Amino acid sequence: MKKNKHSHRPHRFDLSRDVECSFGSRAASSACGELFLNRYDSGDILDILDDVGLTAHLKGKGFTGAAVDIDRDDAGIHHLRLYGDYIDRKNLLITLRISEFPYILDRATLTGARGALQMQLFVLEWLQSGNPREQFGENDVPLPGQDIPPLGAVPYLMEVLRRFGVMEHKDGIMDTPAHLHGAVMYSREFLFVDPVHEGILRALVRDLTTYGLCDMSWGMATGTIIETNSGLRQRFNPSQQIFPLSVLSKRYFNSLRYRKRVRDIMKRKRFVLDEREMVRKRTEMLRKRKT
Repeated sequence: MKKNKHSHRPHRFDLSRDVECSFGSRAASSACGELFLNRYDSGDILDILDDVGLTAHLKGKGFTGAAVDIDRDDAGIHHLRLYGDYIDRKNLLITLRISEFPYILDRATLTGARGALQMQLFVLEWLQSGNPREQFGENDVPLPGQDIPPLGAVPYLMEVLRRFGVMEHKDGIMDTPAHLHGAVMYSREFLFVDPVHEGILRALVRDLTTYGLCDMSWGMATGTIIETNSGLRQRFNPSQQIFPLSVLSKRYFNSLRYRKRVRDIMKRKRFVLDEREMVRKRTEMLRKRKT
C-alpha cells in the first residue's frame, strides 16, 4: 500500500474526496489508504497538530519541523507516524494506530441499569511517544515499558484524539491501557467502562499520589501495592476506558448508578505501597533489561 509522506503545507479539507473515501468500494483503494481515517492527508494532520499547539511544543524540544507518514493495513487499522524534521526512523516521535468499532455496552452487567447502549467508537489500538534525541540519565528511572525519555506530548495528543472523534461524529474513543501509569495519565479524559475498575483507580491515586506516578506504576508492576482490607497484592487488570464525546456516552458515565458504584468501591478500598520492596524489585528488573 502506498504511503503519504509530506511536510507541512497550507490545506483545506476536500469534501468530495471525503465522500468518495467514506462510502463504497473506493474506500478500500490505495488512494484512500493515503488518507488517515479515510479523510485527512498529511497537510490536514499537520494543520491540526499546529492548531492544538503540538508543533510549537516540538519546536521547544529542538525540532525545526515535522513530517507525517500515513498508512492503513489490511485489517483496516489506520496508522499515523509523526517524525521530527524529516522522515527517518531515528526521528520517530509519535506512533498512533486507530480503528473504528461498533460497541454494545451492557449496562445491566456493570451497573444494574436496564438495556444496552450501542456506540460508534474509535479504538486506540496503539499510542506511543518519545524523544529519540534524549537519553535517560544514570539516575533517571523510566516508567515500566518505557524505552526512551518522554516527549511531553500527551495533553496535545488527547486534544487531537478529541477533535478526530468530534469531527467524525463518534460517541467516544476506547483504549485499553497496558500499565497503571497509562490509565492514570489518560484518566483526565478517559473513564473505565467498568465502575469497579474506575473506583479502584481513583482509590489508588487517592492513597498513593504522594509517591508520584513512576513509583505508583512500578509498585503495580512489581506487585508491591497492597489492598489493606484484604491484605492481598493489587494486580493491574487491563480494562477498557472510554473518552466520552457524545450525549449518549456521557449519559452512561454521569448516571447515578455508575457514580454510586465508583464511590462504593472507593470507600471499600485502601492501598499502601511497600516502597522498599518495590525499589528492590525495580532495580533488579531494570538491571536484567539492560543486560
